[in-house]
Amino acid sequence: MCARELANRIEESTKPGHVIVSTVNPGLVNTQIARNLGYWYGKFLSIVFMLVARTPEEGSRTIVLAAEGGEKTHGQYLNDGQVGVPSDFVTSEEGLRVQKQLWVELMLKLDAIYPGIADVI
Repeated sequence: MCARELANRIEESTKPGHVIVSTVNPGLVNTQIARNLGYWYGKFLSIVFMLVARTPEEGSRTIVLAAEGGEKTHGQYLNDGQVGVPSDFVTSEEGLRVQKQLWVELMLKLDAIYPGIADVI
């Protein structure tokens, strides 16, 4: 929801330049992420990954879609190599209210760390 609000803010911005904002889910990808988890846990996860995870090439397709998608992916959730359909809640009046509230709360926290961050957008 924060990415959707960021995309909306960028569209409304009068600042020069344009950035495409997308939320990307490559899915469970078979990588070496479990290599330092200990012998048995690492073996267990490697078997799970082998059975149900995507290859790195398959997982990267959604990331490539985000990189090359342009306007059609702006503000969208990308999943399984395609633009996903937002849930009914996300597009509802309540969802939009929560989206804006999340944005305000995030900006307050970020502004405490990096004053003026909201002005960059």
